[in-house]
Amino acid sequence: MEASKQRRRRGVILSLQGWKKLTEAKHQAEILENDGARFTLEELSAHR
Repeated sequence: MEASKQRRRRGVILSLQGWKKLTEAKHQAEILENDGARFTLEELSAHR
């Protein structure tokens, strides 16, 4: 097993300011990259 294997950070809690920043960035990306349509769960999981 590889010793330097990175682990995913699940269950991270955002502050209200962080949540607003995240949702605004998502909204802007939907406008610029998806012709204003909301991203599907599959599309969001593909953008790592």
